[in-house]
Amino acid sequence: MEQWTDVRRAVLVEKISKRAACRRFGIHWQTLERILRYPVPPGYLRKQAAAKAVIAPWLGRLKELIEANRDLPLKQRYTVKRMWDVLFGEGFTGGYTTVKDAVRELRQQAPKEVFMPLSQPPGEVRAGPGPVHYLSLLDRKPGSLDHGRPFAGWDLPEDFAVLRRRLEGRREDGTREYIRVLLLLRDYPLERVALALGQALGWTAPTADAIKQWLLPCERPELKTFRPGGNIWRA
Repeated sequence: MEQWTDVRRAVLVEKISKRAACRRFGIHWQTLERILRYPVPPGYLRKQAAAKAVIAPWLGRLKELIEANRDLPLKQRYTVKRMWDVLFGEGFTGGYTTVKDAVRELRQQAPKEVFMPLSQPPGEVRAGPGPVHYLSLLDRKPGSLDHGRPFAGWDLPEDFAVLRRRLEGRREDGTREYIRVLLLLRDYPLERVALALGQALGWTAPTADAIKQWLLPCERPELKTFRPGGNIWRA
């Protein structure tokens, strides 16, 4: 299909002679006439439809593998060949090209990635917004918390590190829950979040929702009580 397109472009767009096209692409005159007669190879659309029917039940699995790459280090990410190997091992009967075409379409459909700058080369100085500006990206790319340049050397109060250790030690989704806590910094000053976090650390392994309860009384005076573990706490 790729050569078919190249031949048509050379003759119809670049306007090279048919004789020159036969020499350039190493094809017979009759083959050239056939290529110019049909926009795509006869039977190509039928093969394409058949391939899509084969891959259709596996598109959800492919999306999982593509999304998994966002959180994996570069050397551990799934190449298209590895994706095909995974699907083949799970029962997929189609070929590598079918998977490659499906991956390309899925990536084209996906929302464009927002750039997360990584480690800064020594001596390079860049001006730009602080870490809070990039917090929204962490929900989609949690790995950036440890590898994204905006968060390198982010000087947060010690209670944040304590909270992260607790969450990651007790919950499978501990890192994501910690990120939910950081996301509170989009709406509240660091000093208030740090105070609420410190208060919450005193009675439980806090979640983002629990910490937000300690912020609400300051924002909404009508909310005067909170029940950590069944005991009434008053603002």
